[in-house]
Amino acid sequence: MFRKLHRFLGIAAALFIFYLCLSGLLLNHPSIFTNKRSSSDPSILSVFSSPLNDGSYWVQRSDGFFISDPQFNTWSQLPLLYPAKDIFSFITTSSGKSYLAFKHGLILYLKNIRPVMWELVTYPPDDFSSIRSFTCMKDTLVLKTERALYLLSPTQSKWIKIEDYPYTFYSFVKGLHTGYFFKPILLIFHDFSAVAMIVLIITGLSLYFTKRPF
Repeated sequence: MFRKLHRFLGIAAALFIFYLCLSGLLLNHPSIFTNKRSSSDPSILSVFSSPLNDGSYWVQRSDGFFISDPQFNTWSQLPLLYPAKDIFSFITTSSGKSYLAFKHGLILYLKNIRPVMWELVTYPPDDFSSIRSFTCMKDTLVLKTERALYLLSPTQSKWIKIEDYPYTFYSFVKGLHTGYFFKPILLIFHDFSAVAMIVLIITGLSLYFTKRPF
């Protein structure tokens, strides 16, 4: 009796873990739910003023980050190591310095325009939460995350915390579950673990029912 109960509980738990892994993969890649367009008709997600001051636009598209003419007829893709779909905002300070922020907590500084070169900006230490707002006041950067509000002026070498926000246990667990706690650069490890667990569950159940049918 107990062996049979153990088998049923094991199968139920395996199916539940399968569901968690599959739903986690889908949540980490929401573009799966969207209608895919052909490469000749990509969707424009956001349009930003160009730091070149030449009348062009810097455009966030579903297939990358581009420079476009004012009529959106010609496109030149900008080099970017991170998915363009995760861009949160692109700002230029009064002194002409440009920054690109990603919603999951990455900020890049446009170190050079020709050729385009990005430099990683140090994120506030001990803050692993997502970006809620990223703007500037003249040359001072203003960053609002799920946990706090920060300022970074040209005379400072690190972020100054202005205000704390309550960071709930739910937010912490959500960050761990989705992988955003470790920033998007490590999401691939979560994806790999989820896929490995799904394969193990499918092959394990297949072997079980093949050798020990009910």
